[in-house]
Amino acid sequence: MEIFDKKLILNNKITFEGIKKINDIDLLALIIGRGAYSDTSYAKSSDYFEKLKGIEHFTAEQIGKIRGVNKNDKIFLESLIEFSNRIKERATEDIDIITSNHDIVTLFMPLIGNIPHEELWIACMNNSNRLVDKFLLSKGTTHNSDFDIRILMKRVIDSLASKVVMVHNHPCGILKPSQEDIDVTVKLKTAMDYFDISLIDHVIINKDKSYSMVNGGDLVSK
Repeated sequence: MEIFDKKLILNNKITFEGIKKINDIDLLALIIGRGAYSDTSYAKSSDYFEKLKGIEHFTAEQIGKIRGVNKNDKIFLESLIEFSNRIKERATEDIDIITSNHDIVTLFMPLIGNIPHEELWIACMNNSNRLVDKFLLSKGTTHNSDFDIRILMKRVIDSLASKVVMVHNHPCGILKPSQEDIDVTVKLKTAMDYFDISLIDHVIINKDKSYSMVNGGDLVSK
């Protein structure tokens, strides 16, 4: 199909169905072309997708590793990703009361639901369920999580939290907790019990679903 025909079809699809209906490669081609679809932008988009193996791997770090990406495209795409990340972060700033699993998912899914690596986060609440702190504890699988539990507990205690929720993502899409997930949860629950702080749940999320260890019977919350 000639690029003119493809461009016409895309324009009609956007006009009548909206930008959400455009596939990943064509969407990136439009981004690279600054809104204009061309042979060059499509070729670059196809090449980037082939090298990164999917949209979930489009991070600033991974883009920098693509051989052959020119400086302007690299800066533009990194800027776009950072801008998107800031939008997601600001969109969750208004969530300050945590009363349900749904609130936790709403808070964290935009942050980590669609990233290509695991991140383990901690959300701290006071007795009124007000969010008083949230922070990234570690990157990588929970089995390889590198964190000092003393530093973790100091931050939780300094926030005057009485309740804590652990949250991490599973990029593979499988939500069932691994044994390593359960072991880390038990380790942190034991430490928090000592200070009379309740670990009320450990929630695992991906890009569109979530799993509660409490609801699933993997964690007994006091």
